[in-house]
Amino acid sequence: MSQVFWIFLILLIGGLWLECLRAREMALQSCVSACRAQGVQLLDDTVALERLGLVWGSSGLGVHRVYRFEFSSNGNERCLGRIAMRGYRVESIRIKAPEASADSI
Repeated sequence: MSQVFWIFLILLIGGLWLECLRAREMALQSCVSACRAQGVQLLDDTVALERLGLVWGSSGLGVHRVYRFEFSSNGNERCLGRIAMRGYRVESIRIKAPEASADSI
């Protein structure tokens, strides 16, 4: 009986890991599209998980993830952006380049 338990546990962990990879890949694709639409460059071609949690919605229990990424509007500075996802659905993407100050002009 203990072998069945360990096999089930390994399969469960593997399934959760694959689900996390799929969500991360979808977040990355959404960030690439959003950066392209805003005319900025996604740096490092990656997103990093910042927050993970469970949420209860109208469709039941779901996973809420917030990823962060870096982008640049001119190639000189690194700006921080965020993408929030519920399950595999994008809730919001924040891409806002900092305003140029009078000192930097």
